[in-house]
Amino acid sequence: MFLRTLSRFGLVAIVLPFLTMPLPALAGGWAVVTLDSTPADVRAEAAFNVGFTVLQHGKTPMQGLEPVISFWQLESAVRGAGLAMVSLAKPSPGDRVTLTAQEAGEAGHYVATITLPSAGVWQWEIAAFGEPALMSPLQVGTALAKAAPADQSVLSAQAASFPLTKPWLALTGIAVLGTLVAALLLFRRRTVIQS
Repeated sequence: MFLRTLSRFGLVAIVLPFLTMPLPALAGGWAVVTLDSTPADVRAEAAFNVGFTVLQHGKTPMQGLEPVISFWQLESAVRGAGLAMVSLAKPSPGDRVTLTAQEAGEAGHYVATITLPSAGVWQWEIAAFGEPALMSPLQVGTALAKAAPADQSVLSAQAASFPLTKPWLALTGIAVLGTLVAALLLFRRRTVIQS
């Protein structure tokens, strides 16, 4: 009897403080940042756009914000058979590319134009409301070289020789595939006869 009373009292003693504590986390705000689309074919020294919507509690578009987008380059080291180790440590503020997005279009929609200075893997986040939203790393390609005017005679010679290479590749592939099928059939026939 004494143990039963003690165990009930212990349970109440553990639960009661949690029930009487103020719950500021439940009263606060949070928001969801949804990208219009993930940036693709991003190149160093070339501007690209990032569009996104900020929804408070995942439902209500939030207007009048000044979302800050931050990019920082990840350090990577290739190890072993093509596997890469990536450091996710945030750099100092001087190593970041940071800008503020502007409202554009529908309520809660923001757009920013970004130019990253170098190729590599870049981590990024959008701080719109509450905790920053960490986005998937971007693979940034090398800057495109400014093309010099091409010599038309070289281009026409390349165009004329290109169609001749594809049939030879196709015929070679068919010959290799045919040889493999014939070898497989021959192997199967021998195992059936021996069995």
